[in-house]
Amino acid sequence: MKLKISTREWKETYQAACRGDHHWMEELRWEGFPFKEENPNYPLLVGAVKHGQPCLAEDLIKKGVNVNQRCPRGSSALHWAIYNNDSQSVDFLLNAGANPLDPDPDDGMTPLMYAALQGDLNLVKRLVKKGAGATQRDKKGRSAYLYCGQGECMEAARIRKAKENFIKKYSIYGDQDEVREHLKEIRKNPNFKKICTLLENLQEDEWRKRNGAKDNKRKQVSR
Repeated sequence: MKLKISTREWKETYQAACRGDHHWMEELRWEGFPFKEENPNYPLLVGAVKHGQPCLAEDLIKKGVNVNQRCPRGSSALHWAIYNNDSQSVDFLLNAGANPLDPDPDDGMTPLMYAALQGDLNLVKRLVKKGAGATQRDKKGRSAYLYCGQGECMEAARIRKAKENFIKKYSIYGDQDEVREHLKEIRKNPNFKKICTLLENLQEDEWRKRNGAKDNKRKQVSR
C-alpha cells in the first residue's frame, strides 16, 4: 500500500535532511517512506547538500532520491555542492549521474560556471572529465571562461554584472556584504589563470569538433 505523505511530514523530513539526521531517515525507510517521490518545496537531497551533510546526501541517493532534483529557486544539488566548495558531494553526485551540463533555470548558469566563478581548479577538472561543456552560455550569453574573470577587457563590465547578480541571488542565504567579501577573496586565487587556460583550450576543441562535424555533413550532402 502506497503511503500518503502530508506536507508537514515532507517538511519535517526535509529539516531532518538539512541537519543530517540518519536515524530519522532509517526509521522512515523501515516505515516505507517513498524516497523516490519528490515534493518540489522540500527537496531532500538539495537540503542535505546545501546544509553540508554529504554523508546523508549520499545515503539519500542510495535510497532512490533523484540525483538531479532542484530546490524551489531552481538550483540543483550539484550547483549547491559547487557553491559550498564541497568536493566530496560533487564527486558522489557526478558518479551517481548528476548532469554536469544542467543549467540553472533561473539564470542559465551551469555547474562549470559556478566552479569557474569559485576559482576551484579541481572542481573544474572533475566537471570537464564528466563532460561539462565550455561553450555553453547562460541567459546573458556568458560562458564559464567569462565567469572565471580572465576574459577580454571589453567583457569586464559584463563580468562585474554577473558577480553582482550572483551576490544578489545568494544574499538571501546570508549577508550581502559577506557574499561580496567571499567573492573578493576567491578572486585572489592563483588558480584562475590555470582555469582560464583550461577552459580556453576546451572551447577551441569543442568549436573545432563542431565545425568538423558540419564540414563532414556538407561533404556527405554534396556526394
